[in-house]
Amino acid sequence: MKKLFIIALLPLVFGQSVFSQNAFCDSVYINSVRFDPFSDSIIVVSLNWQALHFISYPGFILYDANGDTVAREQVNFFGIGMGDAHHALVAYNYPHQHGAQFQGTLQLWSGFYQQLECTYAVDEILWPTSDCTELVLAGTNFFAQELNQTVTADILDHNGNVVATYDHVYATGAQNHYDTLCLNAGCYTLNIHSTLPIPTDYVNYNLTRPWWNSQGAWVQLANGMTEDSVAFKIYNNDTCEIAQGVEGTSDLTAIAIVSSQGQAEVRAMELANNQIDLHWYDLTGQKVGGVNQVNLPFTFSTLHLAKGMYLMHASAPGRTVGTELFIVK
Repeated sequence: MKKLFIIALLPLVFGQSVFSQNAFCDSVYINSVRFDPFSDSIIVVSLNWQALHFISYPGFILYDANGDTVAREQVNFFGIGMGDAHHALVAYNYPHQHGAQFQGTLQLWSGFYQQLECTYAVDEILWPTSDCTELVLAGTNFFAQELNQTVTADILDHNGNVVATYDHVYATGAQNHYDTLCLNAGCYTLNIHSTLPIPTDYVNYNLTRPWWNSQGAWVQLANGMTEDSVAFKIYNNDTCEIAQGVEGTSDLTAIAIVSSQGQAEVRAMELANNQIDLHWYDLTGQKVGGVNQVNLPFTFSTLHLAKGMYLMHASAPGRTVGTELFIVK
């Protein structure tokens, strides 16, 4: 069954210019407009809704000073409620210049882009270089079989220096672990390891922004594994590789997904792998599909999926091959 999400949102304040439109727009506060720190293809609009007015099927469009479309949201929500919200817009090849000031307009539409509701002036640095980015590290055993051992998560910089480490003790009633951290722009490695092989199907680790629709870094310890790593970057244009001296074969650029009307194709990029396991998830972490031991390229139907963003996880025996976001329109 297709599903749409309604989001409940909490207060924050941001100075803004509101063009002529509905009166309630003055009670919608745009806190920030900037790229997702993990992706140069997603721009996130963070806002606080204090209006006593309900918008159905909302969508945002970002324009530059010339009126050209910079990013557009795929409608994912049934509506907007009171409080904080974070909307992910797909960027249209906008040059993400480090520290450059962006000036443009942001439009809020309703009814699947049938009605223009609000227009806001935007004067922001879309691709910051100096801010420390707040992140959440989540470790989860999704399976019914309990995990009873310690799993350690290390975050290393591009030189292999450990900048943060977390020991997660999995036990009865403690199958989920969450930590917060802050990272500056750069290349990093998320390394997950345990002294004992993982006895369950897999333990999943995800490093994201503190809201559910951030892309993030994703790595898993599958059955029998003791270590794996994934390279990731925060507001960085460079190609980031796993830090030297760290065991791991994960590569976020190893797969690509081409999505069209009614179907999506998973392609191999840097690695030509056979017998790949593919599992895709919605951005709440719910598994919505999967296949085992297929060759790439592989095409699957998306007709049963609700419109929105999904995360594809590709793995081979004993290692993660890659992860990638894709959009169902």
